[in-house]
Amino acid sequence: MLSEQLDALPYPKRIPALLGLLREEAEPRTRIAELASGGPHERFLAVTAAAALGFRPVVVEALKDPDPSVRAEAAKQALRLGWTTGGELLADAPPVLRRLILRLLRKRPGSGDAVIDLVHERYGDREAATLLPACTAATVARLLPAVARSIDSWKVLARRHSAVILDWADAGLAATPEPDWAPFEAAVGACASTEPARVLDLLERHTSTSLPAVGLRSPAKRFPERVAALLRGRVVSHSDFYGLLHAGVLRHLLGLGAGELATLKVIEYPELFELLPPDRRAEVYALMPPSDDPWTGRVGLLPEALRVSEARRMLTLPHIAESEHATERWSLYLPAAEVLPRLDEQVRDAELYRREDAYKSMIAVARREPATVPQVLQRLLRIRNEREGIQREVLESLRSLIPHLNGSDAPTLTAITDATLEARDLSARTRDQLEELAYAVLARRPDSEELTGWALGMIARLPVIFYLETPLRHGQEHRLTAALRKRVAADPVELFNLADLLGVRARHVPELQELLRRALAPSSPADVREQAARWWLDDPRTRAERVAELLREDPSAVRLAPVWREVTGWSTTLLDTVLGDPALIGPPSYVRRWAPGQQRAYAEAVAAVAADTEADQRARTAAVKNLARVPVAGRELLARFLDDPEVPIAEAALGALPWTDRPDEALPTLLGYAGGDRARAALPAADRAARFVNASTLLTLLRDVLLGSSRVKVSSRRAAIRLLARFGPPESTELLAEVWHTPETHPDVRAAIVTAVRGAPLSPAVWEILTEAAGSAAPAEVRALLAVVPQDLPDLDRPRFASLVLTACASPDRRIAKDAFEYLAPWVPWAPDAIGVITGVLADPEFTGPAVFWPRDILKSLVFALLENAGTLEPVLDRLIALDRLDPDPGSPHRDRPARRCVSRIAGDVSKWVKAHPAGDLRPARAAARRLAAEPAFLVEGAHLLLTLAGSHAERLAEVADLVADRPVLAMRLAGRIADAPPDTARLDEIPAEARRLADRGDLAGGLFALGLIKSAGQADRWSEPWPEALLLLRGHPQQEVADEAYRRVMVR
Repeated sequence: MLSEQLDALPYPKRIPALLGLLREEAEPRTRIAELASGGPHERFLAVTAAAALGFRPVVVEALKDPDPSVRAEAAKQALRLGWTTGGELLADAPPVLRRLILRLLRKRPGSGDAVIDLVHERYGDREAATLLPACTAATVARLLPAVARSIDSWKVLARRHSAVILDWADAGLAATPEPDWAPFEAAVGACASTEPARVLDLLERHTSTSLPAVGLRSPAKRFPERVAALLRGRVVSHSDFYGLLHAGVLRHLLGLGAGELATLKVIEYPELFELLPPDRRAEVYALMPPSDDPWTGRVGLLPEALRVSEARRMLTLPHIAESEHATERWSLYLPAAEVLPRLDEQVRDAELYRREDAYKSMIAVARREPATVPQVLQRLLRIRNEREGIQREVLESLRSLIPHLNGSDAPTLTAITDATLEARDLSARTRDQLEELAYAVLARRPDSEELTGWALGMIARLPVIFYLETPLRHGQEHRLTAALRKRVAADPVELFNLADLLGVRARHVPELQELLRRALAPSSPADVREQAARWWLDDPRTRAERVAELLREDPSAVRLAPVWREVTGWSTTLLDTVLGDPALIGPPSYVRRWAPGQQRAYAEAVAAVAADTEADQRARTAAVKNLARVPVAGRELLARFLDDPEVPIAEAALGALPWTDRPDEALPTLLGYAGGDRARAALPAADRAARFVNASTLLTLLRDVLLGSSRVKVSSRRAAIRLLARFGPPESTELLAEVWHTPETHPDVRAAIVTAVRGAPLSPAVWEILTEAAGSAAPAEVRALLAVVPQDLPDLDRPRFASLVLTACASPDRRIAKDAFEYLAPWVPWAPDAIGVITGVLADPEFTGPAVFWPRDILKSLVFALLENAGTLEPVLDRLIALDRLDPDPGSPHRDRPARRCVSRIAGDVSKWVKAHPAGDLRPARAAARRLAAEPAFLVEGAHLLLTLAGSHAERLAEVADLVADRPVLAMRLAGRIADAPPDTARLDEIPAEARRLADRGDLAGGLFALGLIKSAGQADRWSEPWPEALLLLRGHPQQEVADEAYRRVMVR
């Protein structure tokens, strides 16, 4: 037979040989039909050959093949050749095949229009989103709003339909006064490379203060002026800075004029300033806003003359001259002739950190002025007497001098590194720094034979490193191997590290290959042989030949993973020599590439191990699992172990059953164990089997589990429901509704049904289930309902679902009600009645007071919801204030005025909301604060909240000062809060005038508040002008307490 001729060939040669033989035949159709009547192996060959030779009936017939792999191959070929349509293939296709078809269609633009509505209706948003890139622009525009939330990656869709995506994002951003970029960031970012101009249009029109996380590389490349204007007018958050404004973006901006670059805040970062060519740095720096304390890291990048003049200017400033640390810092930027003598003195300092700073500063000087490298290296010889920590830091800094080293520096470098290597306290971390320095010199300075010689000599004395920051130059791998030969020949670990370091280059180093072959000797330890085989067989061009050579010398080498992988996946003819010995065979990798005879021989050998009751049980269970992977023979032999008397063997067989070549046949068997003790192994395995069963069959099988015998376990019913939710057709909801309405259905089963229908289309039957679950007395059912978030539902369905959440909040069971309130806040925009419910619960101390445990985040979310949706907290506060006024109990450890505690908690939550939303509508919070301040008993809470709202505005702070005019202790506490808070940097220039207005009031509270503003801003600005002058004015304040406090503030830069 034709298949027998092919079985004698290794796997890679079979298909070419098959096609060659068929083309020589007068009637190839007869031979293909012969193959098509055989087993799965032959049928797969028939499909491949028929597709190659254009025999449509064979491929079309194979679309109904019971073997999943044959059917999948037929689907691929039929779609590729246009012999079928996506709609025909998707009709009642099992989930595995359906997802394969969707992936295939996704690669063919325009092919999705005919089936996407069917997919969307029957299988939901996620699978429709998978197919969306294969649709035309009109279809994408129609379906994108519905499926956008299910799109995980926008790249493919953006390449084909970026204009549609941007139209959708534009409409969504324009729909609200304050655009919410969260749903659109990823989509717009994916379009940046195809439609940079339109992306910039969106950013310009729909951002005002800050930029969303949308990549700017492509827009900056095409439109650098527009990107620069965008950056000047908007803030980039610290967390997004390096993601948005990395070097790839900023390089495109460097072509702008010096004036435009100077106005960009991003240029203040030294690593970005360094991107400018050296001759432009001075020009840009000169145009930047002047500063009395510029960043030294930026000044260090300036041309020498400008750097020195800027350093001398800074040293003349009073606040620099008064600070020893600042003087030292700025002196480092003077010429080397002035800096190095000072550093010579500093390296003799008794303080360890000052000596370390001195050595590192010397290296920085040499990096700026390469002519001083020999002098600096001579000075670094002193580290031989230093602590190990200093030596390590110096060696790390030395890597920055590599471009400036000369061959004449090699002796000094040798003396430095030898002293470090011979130190008694040499640590692994310092040795790592020596390694990295030596390898960096080898890779980056091949032009100097002296430096290369030093590097190779040092490398030979150190362990082999694991990676190279700078790749070796061509040919250096041979010199490196020669330098390390003694070390790697004596230590296999070092040998493998060298092979790992060289990667594919190791293939071309004969000396290294010979050492690896030696390490493969049968006398070597097993782990050494495994690693040696990995690297010796790394080259695919010689792998088959080397494996054959290895097996001729030592058949037991087949147990090495790299050898077994080659034998089972490519050199399959070598399998015949090892299949007769069970001790030599491994797992059935690439088993479908084997000939049927090899598969049967392997299955029989593995089955013998599994049936050997004297063997180790772990080996037997592993054999059972391996057996399942073998087509036909493995499935047949596996059946005898399903009812094995040993529980681990039987359960291993059940778990392996869906991994056979016919997982669809395994599902009825697995579900048959749903009522017994084996359900714990059978039902998890059924999850995989269900993927290969068509929808109608799955529905029939699961109906028997859910509505059949009462002996079926609750856990089995829940597992069956999960299978329906994942793989069932839309008709599954009818079966779930039937189970829901069955009397005495267990609450856990009902909860599983609620979870299952959450992702289904919201039909009347589904709404009925959800409505009943919302009013249920079973906490599990309600929690399953509450797991839905608004983003999971279409806009039109959100109001109805929000009413269900409110129903759960009204539950008489307080546990259920508390759970429901935890999830209520996100639903408030779609539930008008929620405002009244939240108001009622917050104003009820018996429910939300200190006597009832509530996680703080739940109550905080309710307060936030009122502020953001209702615009008022006054009804809540009025009710609580009234209750507190009527409470006759002064308080006790058992009941300490619950209404007052509720008011204090709400005031604190409002303060948190204000801090989190400084640009939001603060009127409701301010009204709540004034309501509290108007009540003498709650003046403290009101004053603290008004202070939070006031910021650094004198008019608002004056309102607080008036409230506490006769409460000096409270005024002191509030002033302390102002002093400890970070200043408002956006209004830093206005704070002196605001403080002056408060101080001019002449009262205690105003003066203390002014002092707090000055202290906070002065410390943040290191007491530069005008803060000292403002503090001196307060020392003359008419209120003695204010003057005394001003004198207590120390002005230290």
